[in-house]
Amino acid sequence: MISPLARFVITALAIFIVWQLIYDIYLLPDGRLDKFLSISGVNAASKILSFIGFSIESHGRIISCVGARPVEINNGCNGLQLFGMFIGFILSYPGSWKNRFILTITGSITLFIANGLRISFFAVFNAYYPKYWNLAHESSSYIFFYPVVLIFWYICTQISNEDSLLNELQT
Repeated sequence: MISPLARFVITALAIFIVWQLIYDIYLLPDGRLDKFLSISGVNAASKILSFIGFSIESHGRIISCVGARPVEINNGCNGLQLFGMFIGFILSYPGSWKNRFILTITGSITLFIANGLRISFFAVFNAYYPKYWNLAHESSSYIFFYPVVLIFWYICTQISNEDSLLNELQT
């Protein structure tokens, strides 16, 4: 019989591999889902920044504070890969399907909002500190995405009622 931990690891690896193949072979070259996420992320960021008083210019994948250099949200840089990994973990972890479904939906919505905040950050940061753009871009996932993912993964482990997997990790 396979242990709960081994089952989780095997399932998670299988989902991550399948997701990466689907993303690299179909989704990224096709571009429609990436384009949708990029444009909707820019739209969300425009609304966020306009709401808090910034004058914003945006069109499609491009956003900027008025008068500043624009930022373009490209395919592969809009959080789509992270969505797949996040959902893969939730689906791999033992627990009720109802809880996994709720976590997948609420986590995905929260990641979408985090992406809007991240794009907002890019536009404002690029307006005030353009020479540090690379640093901001490289560190943004650690600030906006990973805390959300880790919190939801933690919640998943706590509500799963799967003590055997947690006990196996502790021994």
